[in-house]
Amino acid sequence: MTALLGWSWSHIVIYFLESIAEVPGWNILSQLRQWPQIVLIPLITVCLAVGMVLIEIFISNPTRPGLNLKIALKPLLLTIIIGLLVGIIVGGILEFVYHPSWGLGGKTVRVFTWWTIGITISFIESLAWKFHSMEAGDSRIRRMRQLTSLFGATLSSLIAVGIFEWVRNSLDIIPQEFQYLEELLGFCI
Repeated sequence: MTALLGWSWSHIVIYFLESIAEVPGWNILSQLRQWPQIVLIPLITVCLAVGMVLIEIFISNPTRPGLNLKIALKPLLLTIIIGLLVGIIVGGILEFVYHPSWGLGGKTVRVFTWWTIGITISFIESLAWKFHSMEAGDSRIRRMRQLTSLFGATLSSLIAVGIFEWVRNSLDIIPQEFQYLEELLGFCI
């Protein structure tokens, strides 16, 4: 759900940037449409990270939604700020990696992209965890949590890209309808 939300918002923003290209005074902002990863990756990262933080907070204390919302304010603010900043940096790196002069294949770039998003989200989630967990005061538990989060995100992003690539490669001819939705389906996996 959060992947769908981030993907949708990013495409709305990209469409908005394309629509203001001819408006005087908005030329600088409209230049972002040339680098869609700088828009797509931060919004997807923020939405996925916010979803993970909220799920963790509400699962840890399911009977107190009002208290959970109060607890969630600081971690969510941190998640959004760090998600946008790190997402913009990662999006810039990905735009650099996508450049044809590198000669990397689409599969290699997709694996790198998914792995990077997984690492970024685990980093954000482990930072936000410090603000809502009573166990965060113990440095040993905090380090273990960060390593577990990093390992889990790396493994899950590689499994997700493996599933996506398997489905993509198992089809002899990719239908046109799938080509339009493959990015969305990939993020949902």
